[in-house]
Amino acid sequence: MKKSVIEAMKARRSIRSYSKRPMHHAAEGQLKDYLRHIEHPFDARIRVELIKTGEYPGNHRLGTYGVIKNAQAFFAVCCDRSSFAEEALGYAFEKVVLKSTQLGLGTCWIGGTFNKGAFADAVQLKADEMLPIVSPVGQASAKPSMVSKTMSRVTKQRSRKPFETIFFSDNWNIPLTQKSAGDFGIPLEMVRLAPSSRNCQPWQVLIAPEGAHFYRMAPRSLNRIDLGIALCHFDLACQELGIDGGLKIMPDAIAHTPENGFYTMSWIRKEA
Repeated sequence: MKKSVIEAMKARRSIRSYSKRPMHHAAEGQLKDYLRHIEHPFDARIRVELIKTGEYPGNHRLGTYGVIKNAQAFFAVCCDRSSFAEEALGYAFEKVVLKSTQLGLGTCWIGGTFNKGAFADAVQLKADEMLPIVSPVGQASAKPSMVSKTMSRVTKQRSRKPFETIFFSDNWNIPLTQKSAGDFGIPLEMVRLAPSSRNCQPWQVLIAPEGAHFYRMAPRSLNRIDLGIALCHFDLACQELGIDGGLKIMPDAIAHTPENGFYTMSWIRKEA
């Protein structure tokens, strides 16, 4: 039975060791169909290409410097250079990751440790595009490699910040608990479970009567991608639970930006 989106968010893991068996044709076909029309709420151009390593004709190996073992295929994720391109990439590609999880396939966000020249060549990267992310995709190995085990320990893969340290109610002096979050309890928990670079969870969310305001608490470009992933989890969870609303920029929310933070975007309830 196909997992729901929320079940896929809970089940997703970073997989670094893969079976040498090629991806099943049915799963590959569904992924290729999905990649043709990835919907996201941003005014940015996102392109995700599925590359099978055995079919890549380039002179350079599609490498990840030993981080990934036995991957038979990769996603290469490109975006334009518009204002919210990184956030759009995070949102759109996390949808692909969740779709892969629903198909029983493993993935792993990789933002630095890959041969950018080889991947850029493989996707024929355009002059106005960036290629900040790749991910292996395939069946997980029955036995994780030593590198995989080490990386999981170093990144504390399943560790997450306490709910009340990243979510707040009305102002930054009132921590929010999942029990007191009402219908936002599950969507916020899905944000808490979302993957992020170095598992840093660089976000804080302020809940107000009109909705949820998202702030980035780290300056790196990859952290903008992280915020896109968090927004994806919140938005898709709300959709699945029938909570009406959507993402938009709220200028008034900028005034509430916490110290050393950056306002990103808000999810606003639909008026009854």
